[in-house]
Amino acid sequence: MTAIKGCLGTAFFLLFLLMVPPLLARRSALPAYLLSPFFLWAGALVVLNLIHLSAWLADGDAGRTYLVDHAAQARAGLILTRIQYILFSIVLGFVVFVTPVRSYLYAAVALMVLLPCAILLDFALPGLLYPLDTNGAVLGRAAATFINPTTAGEAVLHVFIVGCALVGMKYRGPLFLLAGAGVLATFSRSSIIAWGVILLILVVRRFLLG
Repeated sequence: MTAIKGCLGTAFFLLFLLMVPPLLARRSALPAYLLSPFFLWAGALVVLNLIHLSAWLADGDAGRTYLVDHAAQARAGLILTRIQYILFSIVLGFVVFVTPVRSYLYAAVALMVLLPCAILLDFALPGLLYPLDTNGAVLGRAAATFINPTTAGEAVLHVFIVGCALVGMKYRGPLFLLAGAGVLATFSRSSIIAWGVILLILVVRRFLLG
């Protein structure tokens, strides 16, 4: 568990390093971002969590039990972790704020291949991408790093729909079949039904066959 936490901490640190160049290059857009609805919402959420944490720690009984009560420690840890995630989303939000929309479409095209392949890899080699005893994992149903098979199937379909706008007609069919293979590996009924409905819509609208 300690090793996993260390790896996650390193991953977050590396992500912050990757976001430094766009932050420095587009720092002129920072004032506008500070007034954006997302930043104001995230900032208010940070303040609410800080108030929650400070009010709880200011309580005499809670303060005394914090050192000895594991449940109290876990509660404070969850609040601090939530604050860290919000702060990370604020930094990531600025990168999104200054990045052209078309860049996300290109990223979606790459994910159209990577996500189904990761799910198929998880189906072929269970336990490679995450421990089999991970909470929420379902044996026999692939999910890649999503852990939850239904979420994995939904992600594959969403990414295909977004990336379809940039993909040529001759590539849509193979990519849609690849997405279908990934969805089938999740054994998610809702995702399989959604894949069939999307197939029908794409055929009727001639987005697959021209």
